[in-house]
Amino acid sequence: MLLFSLSLSLSVCVCVLDNLLLFYLISSRRHFLAVLVTSFNTRREERRKKKEKRKKKAIREKRKKNLYCSSAVHMHTSMEAANAAEVAELRLDQLASEHVDIKRWINTTLQGLLCAEGKTAESEADVEACVTKLFNRLQSHLQEVSGSVEDTIAQALVRLPRTGLEVGRMATEAQQLQSQMQSIQEVAQSAVEAAAKALLLAAECIQKNTREADSMLRHNSKSLTGGK
Repeated sequence: MLLFSLSLSLSVCVCVLDNLLLFYLISSRRHFLAVLVTSFNTRREERRKKKEKRKKKAIREKRKKNLYCSSAVHMHTSMEAANAAEVAELRLDQLASEHVDIKRWINTTLQGLLCAEGKTAESEADVEACVTKLFNRLQSHLQEVSGSVEDTIAQALVRLPRTGLEVGRMATEAQQLQSQMQSIQEVAQSAVEAAAKALLLAAECIQKNTREADSMLRHNSKSLTGGK
């Protein structure tokens, strides 16, 4: 009866230890998954906000471009019409090509300017005036491009520290998650080792009690046999 009680209590202890270990592992995994989900949702929200900002900026630029085009189309004075023709003849977008022929582009542009003003290339003064206008237009375009490049560089310099901080924060979170995983593994390993030791001790106690009970039964049987 004593042996049966010990075995039953040992089985109950082992079941309790197993349930506690399983509950701890499930709780740790839930916490880890909750941290991962929160981090993922935060990054997704930041990307969504950045995407909305870029979309709004593109819409504003498109509206400005449409407004500029509509105002250019509705010009009525002769000077404005001449300037529009001049802008159309310049074709500055061709300069962005890697295989552009500079000499050919200059000749074509000068001919377009002369035709827009109704002049010919016979007069050196007309050619010089067109060259001066072309130079001024190119210089203003260069200033616009330089300003745009400077703005882009300034924005990049402003965003670089913020990007560095974000990368550092992500690296810190990764290290924290890794340390949490290591601590969970250590706790689980210690719990498994403790459970194994408890099971080993219980098995040793059962074997010892079994041997003692067997020896007592043999002694009693010998005593009964000797008495007869």
